[in-house]
Amino acid sequence: MVKNKRRNDTDVEEGGWGWFLVLGLFIGMFIMKGSQVSLGIFFIAFVNYFGEGAGKTSWILSLVTCMAWFMAPLSTALAKKYGHRKIITIGSVLSTVSVFVSTFSNDVWVLALTLGFLNGAGFGLVSAPLTSSLQFYFKKRQSLALGIAYTGIGVGSLSFPPLLNYWLDLYGWRGSLLLYSAMTAHLCISAALVQKPIAKRNREPTETLSPTRVGLMLNDDVKDTQRNSTTTVDNEEHSDSHDSITPTEQSKQTCSKVYAFFKDIGTFFDLTLLLDASFLIFLLTYSVFSMGQNIITMHLAPRIEDIGISKETIALILSLYGMGNIVGAPVLGAIASYVKVVRRNIYYYFSGILFATGLTVILFTLSSNPYFIATFVIVQGFTRGGYSAQTIVLVRKIVGDENTTTGYGWTLLFASIGQLIGAPISGQLYMSNSYI
Repeated sequence: MVKNKRRNDTDVEEGGWGWFLVLGLFIGMFIMKGSQVSLGIFFIAFVNYFGEGAGKTSWILSLVTCMAWFMAPLSTALAKKYGHRKIITIGSVLSTVSVFVSTFSNDVWVLALTLGFLNGAGFGLVSAPLTSSLQFYFKKRQSLALGIAYTGIGVGSLSFPPLLNYWLDLYGWRGSLLLYSAMTAHLCISAALVQKPIAKRNREPTETLSPTRVGLMLNDDVKDTQRNSTTTVDNEEHSDSHDSITPTEQSKQTCSKVYAFFKDIGTFFDLTLLLDASFLIFLLTYSVFSMGQNIITMHLAPRIEDIGISKETIALILSLYGMGNIVGAPVLGAIASYVKVVRRNIYYYFSGILFATGLTVILFTLSSNPYFIATFVIVQGFTRGGYSAQTIVLVRKIVGDENTTTGYGWTLLFASIGQLIGAPISGQLYMSNSYI
């Protein structure tokens, strides 16, 4: 297992400004995840307008979530190097512009590039750095803080379906995307709330310096000055002899620079994490699970429409997903924070949530009763809110505090691979048979 360099709990005050960061993460989850869950309404409009099959059109919405997670290793690495706020701001602008440009699209593949690929890439620059920044303010109550912030998914899922349905009826899909781009611009608020934590200063007793001690310190300063002067002379001699380098020596220097470049890339993305067996098994498992995750949000609305339920009822049922998420995220987060047995066995807790999520999907195919479907949607939102918020907690448990940001980025990357594979396959299966 990766060596865990534990952070001192007294370095940063628990909570503090972190609660404002929870608000910023809430806003981000509301806009990004809440809208992604509800984009199935656009899916129906795109199929009807462009006349393309479900498999081809599904790439548009699949790329949003896929790229949002595929960009995670790069976004977390850039956040560690240049700062979380800068990267989140860049992602906010990219998503806003790409959604705005989507309103002028006349082709499915152009829409897949703008609304899917570029918009998802912008979300990717926002999501992982914004979520991982909470670790600097919370340790004991991280599960609770994430649970509260991730209720933004539920509030968004509750708000977006009727709102998008109203926009589509009033302005069409182009006008709806224009308004959606204006909402996406509010991600800049989340970026503004991100700031580095200020560590507590440890008060240490002032050392009283004796005259002898002062003399020794002055002597050390003289030695340092002499050593720096010698280094300067050596550097000048080295620069004078630089012009006389042989081709063999020059090729060796080139190879050294290439080696240093790839070494920096490995350090930049922290590839050593992939050598940890426990973390690698977790990544592969999460990737397989994610193959079915995007299928639910993408095909839930078309599946309900196939049963013969009206558009207004579809929007209402999708809103129930948000209600389940609003309750599930904080409740399951509070259990993980305050129940010691659960906190010590977070692996089994997380696995149980995933099992319950998969079980509800299987049960969903067994009935066409609207009340049964509504119950399924509520339970699905409840469990998904739990595992979405607890993923980074589990990553932190596996790789340690120092590697949490990068480890979470790799987790989202592997999840995006599963989602990229699962969604188009589901579209083809529907075209060849049905949702059952």
